[in-house]
Amino acid sequence: MTGLTPNHFPRFTTGLVAVVGILLALGRSQAADINPSILKLKANTFTSQCGQFTVIGHAPGSPLGPPSLSKIRGGYLQMDPALLLLTCEQIKTKLLGLLEGGDEWKGAITVFVQGKALASEPVQVNSQWYPHGWRFQIVVPGQVERKQLIRATVRALLLEMANRHNPTAGLAETPLWLQEGLAAQLFALHGTTLVPGNRTLTIQTETSVDVYREDRDHLRLFRPLDFAALSYPTQRQLTGLAWETFQKSSHLFVAELLQLPNSPVLCRKMLKLLPDYLNHQLAFLEAHRPLFKSMLDVEKWWSVVLVNFQSRDKNRRWSESQSIGRLEAILRQPVEVRLASNAVPTRTEMSLQELIDQTDYAEHKRVLLLSVTRLGIIQHHSQKDLARLILDYRRTLEDYMRKREEAPTTRSLHHASGRLALTAAIKNLNILDEIRRDIRLVATPDAPEAGLERVERLLRESGLP
Repeated sequence: MTGLTPNHFPRFTTGLVAVVGILLALGRSQAADINPSILKLKANTFTSQCGQFTVIGHAPGSPLGPPSLSKIRGGYLQMDPALLLLTCEQIKTKLLGLLEGGDEWKGAITVFVQGKALASEPVQVNSQWYPHGWRFQIVVPGQVERKQLIRATVRALLLEMANRHNPTAGLAETPLWLQEGLAAQLFALHGTTLVPGNRTLTIQTETSVDVYREDRDHLRLFRPLDFAALSYPTQRQLTGLAWETFQKSSHLFVAELLQLPNSPVLCRKMLKLLPDYLNHQLAFLEAHRPLFKSMLDVEKWWSVVLVNFQSRDKNRRWSESQSIGRLEAILRQPVEVRLASNAVPTRTEMSLQELIDQTDYAEHKRVLLLSVTRLGIIQHHSQKDLARLILDYRRTLEDYMRKREEAPTTRSLHHASGRLALTAAIKNLNILDEIRRDIRLVATPDAPEAGLERVERLLRESGLP
């Protein structure tokens, strides 16, 4: 519908709205069989407070309206025009919050409810160009899946943002990965509170949200797509399991991207730049120039994201084996020693106990401070039981340094408090090392990457899409 003149889309009147609602509800093939009495039925029109959304449809249960609640499929929502308007506004509010933007809309979005259309009918998002700007339409059947409604609304909103300042009749399309990723992130963060079911009571609680709950198992079996594949998916990637992989990869990409410094602002800038570029990758790169200098930088960052994602559990923590490996790298410090006064220094490793016992406090204090900081990082990313052990290591080192700082001298160990602090620290570290070795013996080993590749190969050989 892009490029048509205003004569093709005259201003709606009340009578025309009623007729359009009827034609949409019945479908073109049934237009000739319309009972004249039905033409007297007037569609309900609801406009949002901000004015951007207008929902047109008939009351649920009426001859042209959505089915009654008793006939709604499981997992589907009744498209009650009044409630649908509130839902669209709610999705818009959450999307603006995700992108940290204000409400500066220019293009109106009209939602038509085809009350009697089959539930299997797709939700359509159409665009209309006028000399004074773009307008958009969402056409929904009388009952729609929750995720499908979020995806369509997000697509319409992103198209409006991208074409807000587009003076031409050429529609600036938004990247599919951005649409799918933002829609999935909104659903993961807000779920049923974003699009509540009909006649349901929603209680909001402050709980930790695992935004990757639905993605994790799938992306452990199927390799996530690289950025080039996300940018230009093939027709094969838009169906079956390949389409699900595209959606999960898009969600992970967008969710991680939004965590980068100032990224929500940069995403809005990319949308604004889309009309100026035929290649949306170039618009992405231009907008995200503070983060990525080239597409190679994007792919490098994405590779690191995937490694971290695949190595963490549902709470975004490292596996036991990975945490223990990082912990042991801290517990053995590389140092340079001289075997003789005139010998060249050689590089070796010392345990923290050896470092504390064989070097002056002034020499190993800096190493211990750095170790405490690094221990805090791996504690944050480790499993609960192992995090407690790492905390005990931190407290042991912190307690030792505090006591050494309080001692009358920092170098001499002949003072009782300094010697006691050193002896206690070594004793406690030895005990913690014994516990760590026991944990390593029972730690679950990481699954080899080759296993994932084998599963993918078997699925491909089975003929699955």
